[in-house]
Amino acid sequence: PQDTVLFNDTIGYNILYGRSDASIEEMIDAARAAKIHDFIVSLPDGYETTVGERGLKLSGGEKQRVGIARTLLKNPPILLL
Repeated sequence: PQDTVLFNDTIGYNILYGRSDASIEEMIDAARAAKIHDFIVSLPDGYETTVGERGLKLSGGEKQRVGIARTLLKNPPILLL
């Protein structure tokens, strides 16, 4: 099964985990490309929202999109979806 690994930290941290030296603008661009940005900014704390242990505060699809944003931000030479 596909299971996105998320840390008990903020959504922003979980996206930036793919490339911790990335700028906030790059993180937002990755979230937009993963189609999760609008959801994130609709949350009261936005990118500072804590996802909970293993991402329990997010649905399965939301967790996958955060994982996709993390991967897009990392910009690997090969990407299989």
